Amino acid sequence: MPDAFGLGMIIRVPKGDYCDLTGTDNYRAITISPCISKLFELCLSKVFHPWLQSDELQFAFMKGRGCRDAIFTLRGIITHITSNSSTAILCALDVAKAFDKTNHFGLYMKLMDRHPTAISECSH
Repeated sequence: MPDAFGLGMIIRVPKGDYCDLTGTDNYRAITISPCISKLFELCLSKVFHPWLQSDELQFAFMKGRGCRDAIFTLRGIITHITSNSSTAILCALDVAKAFDKTNHFGLYMKLMDRHPTAISECSH
């Protein structure tokens, strides 16, 4: 793969219209990549499409899905559990800011350690 495919220009974009622009946490970095690498990415996406499906319970970053859908599903699950005289225990974790600071390479390595067969299937 050519080295130029890994190059890009990083641009800071404010996270909101009315955020404090003096704070570094109020920006999201985006990378503008060369057109040829984006075309290559599109080709790979079409080839590996069967392995890149999202679960139907994925609500974030899905067209036409959002918070209200997640709340509706969660309420249905809790209603089902409590109607059978069971106890529902819920733990919520807000990881919105954690994603920007996550070591994605480290996360990928942990995924390979936990599910080596899933990774090897994609390489065949």
